[in-house]
Amino acid sequence: MKHPLTIDISGRVRITSNSGGDCILTAAPDGLSSPASELRYQENALLAGGSIGGSRAMMRRITLQFVLPGRTWHEASSLFPLGRMERITVKRGGTVRYIHGYRDGPLVPIEQSANSTPHVQVSFLCGTSYFVRDVLHRHEFMHVESGLEYPKEYPISYGQLASNDRVFCTNAGDYPAPFELDLRSSANGAMSVIVGTQRADIVGISVGDSITLNTDTRMLWVNGKKRFDMFRGVFPLIPVGGADVVLDRFVGTAQIAYSEIFEGV
Repeated sequence: MKHPLTIDISGRVRITSNSGGDCILTAAPDGLSSPASELRYQENALLAGGSIGGSRAMMRRITLQFVLPGRTWHEASSLFPLGRMERITVKRGGTVRYIHGYRDGPLVPIEQSANSTPHVQVSFLCGTSYFVRDVLHRHEFMHVESGLEYPKEYPISYGQLASNDRVFCTNAGDYPAPFELDLRSSANGAMSVIVGTQRADIVGISVGDSITLNTDTRMLWVNGKKRFDMFRGVFPLIPVGGADVVLDRFVGTAQIAYSEIFEGV
């Protein structure tokens, strides 16, 4: 293969292009490049027989072909239980990204005899088309009203988060990235989360509220309960390249976390 490649299946099985792994790849994996897409359209009677068209990425299938030195055919099949969700971590050079998928069919023998080393092909169906970088970016909003900076765990009596505080979040991926924003309010009222032209408003906040806004699962949690009645606007995403994430009218402590999304590895 052109580049050194290691695929670690859920931390249990390491498939590599050299002899240092548990299993050795015998062909370049299929399905690691950009995902296929399918045309989507919807007939609409209001358009007098017209249609609304678009496209979306299809589910991804990753196929691996490898030999298993020192193992039997029974052991080869038991490595990947049918239907179990696996975390497929792909390392190529210094790049590490992952995707989730499951084996939905039999292991296919490439060569089979009683005395030969098992040489098989296995494929995984991935419900999502995109790889996620195996790095979780974390930023803390630390600007306080006094103009000084303290760690967020520092006693709040020494300073509170000022209004209009912001952090710049870089997104080197191929697609806008969702994020999780964790807040601890020190004031009553409402606040806004602004990313470019995208805006989410959270209303009815009380002192001491623990708030989690997850723009991937599109959930707002307040003190451990779903509170869509407190949410207004859209669930923002960090655009490709990056953007400022602004907390408007918020007083308290805050942390944002996100991973970048890629078409392929």
